[in-house]
Amino acid sequence: MHRFSVCSLLSKWKKGDPPSPPWVHLSPGTHSQSEGVVLLSEELRTDKEIDDTVDQLKTELEEFRKKAKEELRRLRAIVRGK
Repeated sequence: MHRFSVCSLLSKWKKGDPPSPPWVHLSPGTHSQSEGVVLLSEELRTDKEIDDTVDQLKTELEEFRKKAKEELRRLRAIVRGK
């Protein structure tokens, strides 16, 4: 994944730490900022560039969905002590 990553502050949670329901965030991976706005693409100037970028973002979001669910399952197992 290039533009999105799975982020959770609980990733370093250890047995004995205070319990908390697990969660994950969708986080921009590689990005740049312009006037405080997080940019997830290069400059898009044509219909094809827009279509290609949206298709790639959809693919990456599907990758995020899978990784986020895996991470959430892993965190839940840690919290349950497995």
